[in-house]
Amino acid sequence: MGRITLDGVKLRTFTPPPPGFDPLSASAMDLLAHGFPARPDNPQQLELYHRVFNRIRNRFQYIQPEFEISKNTRRVPKLSPIPAVGTGNEFHTLWSGGVVVPPAGQSFRWIVGEWTVSNVAAPTEGQTYFCATWVGIDGNVTVQSTDLCQAGINTDVTRNGTSNTRHCYAWCEWFPGPQVTIPNFPVTFGDTVQVLVCTSGVGATEATIYFINITSGVTTSLVLDAPATVSLVGDSAQWVVERPQLTQDGATTFALLPDYGQVFFSGCQAASFSQDGSSRTVVGGGTQVRIDMVEAATDDTPLSNGFLVADEVIQCVWVASGDGRF
Repeated sequence: MGRITLDGVKLRTFTPPPPGFDPLSASAMDLLAHGFPARPDNPQQLELYHRVFNRIRNRFQYIQPEFEISKNTRRVPKLSPIPAVGTGNEFHTLWSGGVVVPPAGQSFRWIVGEWTVSNVAAPTEGQTYFCATWVGIDGNVTVQSTDLCQAGINTDVTRNGTSNTRHCYAWCEWFPGPQVTIPNFPVTFGDTVQVLVCTSGVGATEATIYFINITSGVTTSLVLDAPATVSLVGDSAQWVVERPQLTQDGATTFALLPDYGQVFFSGCQAASFSQDGSSRTVVGGGTQVRIDMVEAATDDTPLSNGFLVADEVIQCVWVASGDGRF
C-alpha cells in the first residue's frame, strides 16, 4: 500500500490486483489487499454487491489512482438556517437530494449510491457552470457534526455560441480539508458510476473510498485520512446534487448551477451500527428527508429539487432558469 501526502492531505493506495482477479470469488484477505470492499454478510447488501460486479465482469479493470489537490472548489456542510417554507423537508443553498439519520444509539459507517453522470448544459453563453454529484457521511445542516466525508463526480460546462465545452472527473474530500481529484479515473457524461465510502464508525480518522465505472468496467480505490483534529461522527448520510462553493483570487462565491436535467440515485444504502457493533441497520436513502436547493438563505426561489422516489431511489431535478440562478 503506497502512502502519499499532498499539501498536507494524507492518502493511501492499494496494490493493483493480478490479471484474472475476480472480486466475486477472491478471498477476504485478497479483497482487502487490493482495495476492494469486503463481501457483505447481509443478504440485501450481498445481492447489490453481486449485481454490480456481475455487470462489469467481462470488462473489469482496476487502475491505481493518481491525485491532485484542488484549492478552488469547496463543499460547505453547515450554512445559515433556511426558513422552512416551500415544498421540501429541508432547504439548502448548495444541496439538493436526500438525507437520512441513523436510529437512536447508532451511527453511520458506510454509504453507497449509483447514478448516471448527466450531460450538463450551460443556460447562458460565456458563463461557466459547476455541478457535483456525491455521497457522504456527516455535515448535514440539521445535525451536530462539522466534518463531511464524501466522494463523487464533478462536472463543469461553458457555452460559446451553440457549443458546450464540458469536463468531468472523480473527486473526494474530507471537509474541512481540500478537494482531492483523481484525474486518471476515466469517467464521462452518460457513464453510470457507483461510489462507496467506508469507515470504521464513530471516531474514525480514515475512509476507504471505492469508485466503479459500471459503463466501462474500470474501478479504483483509495484511503483518505481526515484532517488533523477531525474524526467521523456518523450522524447523517446523504446523496446530493450540488452547486459547489468556489474560491478564486481570495473571493468566495456560489457556483452557477448548470442544466443537468435530472439525476436518479439508486441502490442508496447507508449502514449504521451501535458503538460496540452488536446491532446494525441498513437505512434506505429514500426513506426520510428530501432536500431542495434554493437561491439563498433569505430567498426560497428553487434551483434544484430532491424527491424520494422509493426506499433506495432519490431523484434530483433541475428547476433553475435564466443564468442558472432562477
